Amino acid sequence: SISGQQDDRVTIAVDTLVVRQGQADAARLRIRILTSQASLMPTVSSASVLLSKHPSLSPQLTTGSPSLWGQALPIPACSQMVYPDGGEIWCSPTSVTMVLGYWTERTGIPVGACEPRVRDAVAGVYDYAYNGHGNWPFNTAYAATKGLEGYVTRLSGLDEAERWIARGIPLVVSFGWAPGQLDGAPLPSSSGHLAVLAGFDPTGNPVVYDPAAINDASVRRTYRRDQFEQLWLSRTAGTAYIIAPTTTFDLPPRLYVPVMRNAP
Repeated sequence: SISGQQDDRVTIAVDTLVVRQGQADAARLRIRILTSQASLMPTVSSASVLLSKHPSLSPQLTTGSPSLWGQALPIPACSQMVYPDGGEIWCSPTSVTMVLGYWTERTGIPVGACEPRVRDAVAGVYDYAYNGHGNWPFNTAYAATKGLEGYVTRLSGLDEAERWIARGIPLVVSFGWAPGQLDGAPLPSSSGHLAVLAGFDPTGNPVVYDPAAINDASVRRTYRRDQFEQLWLSRTAGTAYIIAPTTTFDLPPRLYVPVMRNAP
């Protein structure tokens, strides 16, 4: 991912192609496969493209479905802050690690300690051009190397997230906040952060496994629904990683069809 590429129509912002107003009405995906050894050819198992408008600074918040509240998926908690050699910027790979651990435990296999799994994710998602670990597609691609399906999407609100949770699928969500905007947050502020949305308490407030907590024991927390949804939608237009076994996507209808239609 190389930022700074631009012409009179588009700009590259790390992992996002930003099209200037009125400069495009369609998109085409081209995949170019290269190899340095004729006997070894890479394969593509999945490809996805997300098209949406810019985030709205005043998004419409949702009321949700009370029948889907009162449940939270059992996520193996991992803190990014216990690693003194860079953990403070490892929110994305740590969140992905937690979701991978959730799916592993669903098969009956204990996941073990966080550290080796977090460090494997940190190495696996690193973007050398960006010099960071927060490239969204890199993180979902890493999850796909573990035998799962992964892609980036945008949801229209927490009401849509409730449907994923009800299917047993946790979400890695991207958001940010200024001082005083998110009660109970582990940090005073963040310009960009990722955490695992695992469910909702009986009143509809989101249960979040936040890797910025000081230790593993304090990762799980509950945020105010209105605050969290506002920060998620206004900062990233409801950006989420969908990571799950391919078999779980046999949904009637496939949930991301309305997601694409209703994205902000």
